[in-house]
Amino acid sequence: MSVTSGATLETRAAARIEARSISLTFGTGASRVEAIRDISFEIQGGEFVSLVGESGCGKTSLLRTIAGLIPVADGEVTIGDKLVQVPSPDIGFVFQKPVLLEWRKVTENVLLPAEIAGEPLREMRPRAQELLRTLGLERFGISRLIRCLRSS
Repeated sequence: MSVTSGATLETRAAARIEARSISLTFGTGASRVEAIRDISFEIQGGEFVSLVGESGCGKTSLLRTIAGLIPVADGEVTIGDKLVQVPSPDIGFVFQKPVLLEWRKVTENVLLPAEIAGEPLREMRPRAQELLRTLGLERFGISRLIRCLRSS
């Protein structure tokens, strides 16, 4: 896997992301798999970065570690001045495969992270509708199930 840094974006700079000698393993004993070994890098705020590598080389594991979804075995990840140890509501993560729940309405899928976090859904609903409007999906939000959206 290689971490490739591209051009800096001319937008509001986000917090710096830094990984220092991180390693990540899954399993124990004979079934132990080393997903990441001693990776260090620094990403400046507003910088555009690509992770490139073959399937199974640890790209997604690295992203999950940065997002705080899985802990590192060694080393540390920081965003700004904060050590990443748990998921943060400030970090967005898009999975490789669709994770929409077909039995839920579109708006209910958008609200799922807030629901899991125990946020008051009544207060979060306007934000969900705003996000759907931004994507041009507001007409599907309230009444359509995900499976209906896929077929239209």
